[in-house]
Amino acid sequence: MLDPSFLEAVKSLLSPWTGTELMAPLLYSLARFTRARTVLEGGSGYTTPFLAKALADNAYAVEEERRAMQEKTARYVADLDAMQDTPAAVEPGTQVASGLLALYNPTSPVAKRRLEWLVETPGFARPARIERSYTPRLICIDNLSSPRSYALKAQSIIESLGFSDLVTFHHGDFWSYDLDNIPAEHLPIDLMWVDLHTRLKDAHSLVDGSHWNRLNPNGGLLVIHDLLTTRGGQLLHEFFKQKQRNRSDFEIVGLLEPDRLMQGDFVLIRRTSAAVQPIDDIVSGSGESVLECEARAFLKRGQTELPRN
Repeated sequence: MLDPSFLEAVKSLLSPWTGTELMAPLLYSLARFTRARTVLEGGSGYTTPFLAKALADNAYAVEEERRAMQEKTARYVADLDAMQDTPAAVEPGTQVASGLLALYNPTSPVAKRRLEWLVETPGFARPARIERSYTPRLICIDNLSSPRSYALKAQSIIESLGFSDLVTFHHGDFWSYDLDNIPAEHLPIDLMWVDLHTRLKDAHSLVDGSHWNRLNPNGGLLVIHDLLTTRGGQLLHEFFKQKQRNRSDFEIVGLLEPDRLMQGDFVLIRRTSAAVQPIDDIVSGSGESVLECEARAFLKRGQTELPRN
């Protein structure tokens, strides 16, 4: 979490003209919420350690959730084996069902136990998702020739916080940087944060070209700073909206800090190529489901893992 010691350690990177005192914790929350694995940052500064900490906190959460999933799934699979997938109906209670029970109304012991398992910590987590390896990476690209660059100071603070193994710094122009240099194991990019002057040809790359092609098609986020309060930025925002009118693969929203004249806004684009599977069909079934298969596979692989040092 963003504790006072962390905020104290990074405060020297904060400058009034950058408008990132609220953007930085927001980016931290976005990276945590989406469980971002690879983050690309254009323009280093106050936001850099927040993004690095989000990845470090994600890594810790993944391990904690994996252990908790192992424990609760062992109990769950043992109970399923004891039930032998009994199809007998659950006796109706005398009280009116509420909450999840009212929504999904489990009608067999298996379905009831499945719902109990799902709501245990980590709540509503799919075993197959938690089982995936999590190797986070923050890739920062910044032009040191800019008199306003905070890249060197950001790099020093990243080292002092112990995040160096999570962050790669590239000194150069973000827009001309060859994205083929990003190792395949760090693709796709889950969160792209652009805090730089953006031209029309750059905007094309963000939603049509090299940058877009490397953004995760399953919910990847593109966040662009300071578009809504300048004429040029408003034209780019309109360009993005025109693109969206003719496509169905991204959503767009712009948020504005009303008390700022500039540097107090961002445009968020979410790539949406994959549909979200509703939980209803998963939870309401009374027989063996995909979740049981995932649970058994997860438990089996966990039992064969070598002890970690």
